Amino acid sequence: MARPQRITDEELLQAALECFLEHGANTSAQVIADRVGLSQPALFKRFGTKTELFLRAVCPPENLPVLDWLQANPSPGPFEPQLLLMLHEVWNTLIWVLPRIQLLQASRLPKQEVFSRYDTPPPQRLVRSLEGFFERAKRQGQLRSGVNPMLTAMLVFGTLMGRSMQQNMMPPTSGVDSDAEFLESTAEMLCRGLVQP
Repeated sequence: MARPQRITDEELLQAALECFLEHGANTSAQVIADRVGLSQPALFKRFGTKTELFLRAVCPPENLPVLDWLQANPSPGPFEPQLLLMLHEVWNTLIWVLPRIQLLQASRLPKQEVFSRYDTPPPQRLVRSLEGFFERAKRQGQLRSGVNPMLTAMLVFGTLMGRSMQQNMMPPTSGVDSDAEFLESTAEMLCRGLVQP
C-alpha cells in the first residue's frame, strides 16, 4: 500500500518557487527536496524533471485575477478614479509576476518551451485586457474620440513594467516617488491626454 503524501503538489510548488526566488533559476533539486523533506527521487516521481518542476512553480497562471477585473471595468461615471484603481490593480499584478519573469529569463529556457504552456501568454492577455478596458471607456464617452486603445494599453503596460523593473534592478534612489505617488502622477498625466474635456 502506498504511503499517503505528506505535502500536496501546491505546497511543494510554493516551496520550490521560494527556493528559486532565494537561490536563482539554477537551484538544485536537492535544495528543494531538503526544504520539503522529500528525497530527490520522490520529487522527480511527482514532477518528472527539474525543468518541469521549475516551470510549474515559476510560470504565472494563465488567468491572472486582474484580467477579470479589467473585463468588468470601467463603469460609467468619472474616469480618473477608475483609471487610478486600474493602475493599482495592474501594478499589484506586475510586482507579483516580475520576479517570476526574471527567473524564466535567467533559466535560459527556450521561449517556446515556456509559452507553449499557454493558449495566450499572460503578458499578451494583460495587454489585450487593458485594450478592452480603454475601448469600453471610449465607447462610454469617457475618452477622447481619437484615443487608440491598443497604443494606450501598451503605454500603460510599458510604463508600469519599466517602474517595476527599475525597482528590481537598481539601488533605491532618494527623492523617488512612492508607488502610490507614481501611480497617481501616471493617472493624472494619462487623463490629461485621454479624457474628454
